[in-house]
Amino acid sequence: MYLSQVGVREATGRNDGAQVEAYLREIGLPRGYQWCSAFCVWCFRQAGIPAPRYGRARSWFTTARLLYRQDAEQRPPELGHGNLRRRNEPRLPPRPGDLVGYRFSGSAAINHVGFLDSDWGTGPSVTTVEGNTNLAGSRAGNGVWRNIRHKRMLYAIARFP
Repeated sequence: MYLSQVGVREATGRNDGAQVEAYLREIGLPRGYQWCSAFCVWCFRQAGIPAPRYGRARSWFTTARLLYRQDAEQRPPELGHGNLRRRNEPRLPPRPGDLVGYRFSGSAAINHVGFLDSDWGTGPSVTTVEGNTNLAGSRAGNGVWRNIRHKRMLYAIARFP
């Protein structure tokens, strides 16, 4: 579910453009690569937070950082909708700036990452900011977009650092 474009747009729709290439340089990749994880690295570094050079979305979701992961166990009802499993910090709800991970196209691994941009709240949806997404909320998009995502779409949530 789309809310608005944040301002960065690919030049030709092929993972390119001045700002997209700046994100990719943060992790040592040339233009043409998927860049959602590079966008997260760039954002952390712009905020003065040292971040590793993760090129894969799933790299952010280590056991030490994981707050939630969608699995067979149900979450406590006081945390709202969805079936995300709580890990490591059982009394802390997600907060803006946490990383959200998705598994699109039936993938066995997390293949898209972005940031939570709203309070978790009790409703069924949250707002996110993601790089390499689009109007339809794809994992291979054309810019940086603010999206409204149903909590059930989120496969994992991690806190970094």
